[in-house]
Amino acid sequence: MDNEYSNIMQKTSNEGLVKILTVEREKYKPNALEAAQFEFKKRQLNLEDFKTKIESNQSKAVTDNLSVPSTTRFKTFLADTVIWLTLYIFLGGVLSLLLEGVNELLQSLITLLGFFGSYIAYYFVMENSRQKTLGKFMTKTKVVMEDGSKPRPIDIFIRSLCRFITFDHLSFLFTKNGFHDRLSKTKVIKDLPKN
Repeated sequence: MDNEYSNIMQKTSNEGLVKILTVEREKYKPNALEAAQFEFKKRQLNLEDFKTKIESNQSKAVTDNLSVPSTTRFKTFLADTVIWLTLYIFLGGVLSLLLEGVNELLQSLITLLGFFGSYIAYYFVMENSRQKTLGKFMTKTKVVMEDGSKPRPIDIFIRSLCRFITFDHLSFLFTKNGFHDRLSKTKVIKDLPKN
């Protein structure tokens, strides 16, 4: 195939050819499309191989536009802290009744485990089941992976554990995402109502 667009299409990247043949198709003349199609076949490319990448890039672009400001993240953190502490105080009361008469060292150990365990459980259970905590329900936000997909349980578990990193709770005030976001490859976005 040799037409006026052949040389241009030979210099175009694989992704560029895919764009020309799909999303930008109406911008090109028939001869240009023919040259792009010929070059695409010549390189033995498969459109399905690019489809996932294109969808992933589009999904990431959408979630980037739904980023949540640090002030909203801080409000969410405060709400979740109050809710979790309320739950922990209730749990602590129940534990103290159950542990009455038990060795003080064992009582302290169980109380400490209850403190950290309830903290991890609150975030893990809520974010794994709903992609949001009660604080995120209030601020209309949710957790997603960096590419916009739903996090897997292991991603949420890592995210929950990373909350124990020193100054993690304040890290999102100084950077776009907090430590627990970056290390678990997640982010918090606005939760738009479904149509």
